[in-house]
Amino acid sequence: MSNNIQFLEDFRQIHDMRNSVSRILYQKEAMRIEKAERYLKKVVETCEFCTCMSFESLEKALSDNEIKEMSETGTGATIGGIEVRRKAIFDLYNLDSTKYSAKEHPKYGFLVGPDRQRDLYKDPDAFYHYGQVLVTFRKENMIERTTMTVGSSLNFNESALKTPTFVNDPKFICIKGLPKKPELHGKPYFMGLNFFTDYLIGEKELNPEYPNSMAMLSNDELGFENFELQFFGKITFSEDVKDLHYIEIGGNSAEHLEKIGPLLKKYNLSCKEL
Repeated sequence: MSNNIQFLEDFRQIHDMRNSVSRILYQKEAMRIEKAERYLKKVVETCEFCTCMSFESLEKALSDNEIKEMSETGTGATIGGIEVRRKAIFDLYNLDSTKYSAKEHPKYGFLVGPDRQRDLYKDPDAFYHYGQVLVTFRKENMIERTTMTVGSSLNFNESALKTPTFVNDPKFICIKGLPKKPELHGKPYFMGLNFFTDYLIGEKELNPEYPNSMAMLSNDELGFENFELQFFGKITFSEDVKDLHYIEIGGNSAEHLEKIGPLLKKYNLSCKEL
């Protein structure tokens, strides 16, 4: 399943236990769970696996032929740095990331619908937080080594309220508002699944081709965001990157594109405006 990535192998048992316990606790919600999981599968089937990065980070990654995690690059201090991310990883996966090679730590991205413009311009925060370049991966290379949460796994202590699920068979435990600690399994914390499925089965049914429309459904209580992906293992431009796009921020894209042109050509890639 995980191409022998030990972190994912170790997480599988934890994931399956949390899934089994949650299904017992919420057996009266079986219909909602079934509808939610059908939708999660459809979203994964329909959408692209992507991440965002700055032109500066892209140039370095192209030079290395590898997209690296912050523990490898020593960057990412703007959201509290490596220690904050390590704590979130422990909350999410119940695994101590310091006991694994940095190359086994998750790298982060999100799902994007086939009409990238229509989907992303509803919620362009990823560009402004992480960089103006959208990197799209070859899904067939990533499907066995990627997990997912509905909404951010880090912001506002979200790591305490959800469990990543495997995208090749997604379970409802990835939905925002479903806590993993038994003492938190009260009705207020189950609103995430209720809210999610109400839109799926009601007049405002979501379209899986535009998953970032979740951002438009957000409210102060639940704060739904995009569908976050967590990638594992080595990611290279020569094998795993499908294409690149950018949005114009600051008016200096032409200069960056000229600098990275030879590197893109090396991997038979281009970077076009979204």
